[in-house]
Amino acid sequence: MAKNYFNTAYYNKILKLVKSHQLEKALIESQKYIKNYPYDLCGYACLTDIFIKMGNFYEASLLLEEGKRVFNLNMKKDIKEFFLWIELKLLCCQKKYIECFILLQKYTPFLETIDTSYLNIFLRKKLDLPFCSSKDAYLIKQIKDYNEDEALAHIKKHEYLSDNPSEFVQDFPLEEIFFKLRNILPGKTKLYDSALSDVYMFKYTANGHISYSLTDYFEVVTLPDSNEIITMYPHKNPEKRFFTDLTSDFDNYLSLKRINQVTKFYQKYEKNL
Repeated sequence: MAKNYFNTAYYNKILKLVKSHQLEKALIESQKYIKNYPYDLCGYACLTDIFIKMGNFYEASLLLEEGKRVFNLNMKKDIKEFFLWIELKLLCCQKKYIECFILLQKYTPFLETIDTSYLNIFLRKKLDLPFCSSKDAYLIKQIKDYNEDEALAHIKKHEYLSDNPSEFVQDFPLEEIFFKLRNILPGKTKLYDSALSDVYMFKYTANGHISYSLTDYFEVVTLPDSNEIITMYPHKNPEKRFFTDLTSDFDNYLSLKRINQVTKFYQKYEKNL
């Protein structure tokens, strides 16, 4: 009987769980996967990435070293690229910026299908090294010099009637929440989503739609270990351990704000009598 070295359908199921931040389920399924398909390096890389997202850098490091030991990296190019990129991500999330920068220079010739320019600029800024880029992309501009107004303009692409598949409802207090979150981030419930961003999940009842389905959750993406929000948008249900419920806090906050507005109106009105 022929030995199966991978299972595309099973692997894609795990990736779908990771994308929706169902990380504990993804962890269980990914561990099962590499037991059933121990010759699939993508399975090792995926499990390593899940550990990184959950902030378990120790397990991620062990798995990465095991992958290096077990596999010959002279393999299919796209698989090798994925594995090397995960290694760079781990170093970056661990704030080992010098080591990450050195390896990035070494690995860049092999990362033909991955755009390394964003990580290069981010690391150069962290290490106070000179950098330049002809790209005018939103993320690069925010890495170079964070701008709150540009961030809000970018986020407003998810406002009501924005023709975006994920959009906030009409009465969602987007700006109030944006500035409130700027004051409380970074936080403990973050996911290490990529080398260049942290992700936070929040609950705010009936805040938006995803492809016409109402949701109670939204995702906030920041530059690493900072309160510099680069985007936020409605999201499907994450696992409970990874979200913070803002509904009651903001209902109270907005109620008090409305009361203060009414009070100021009457104070002004009485003065004019």
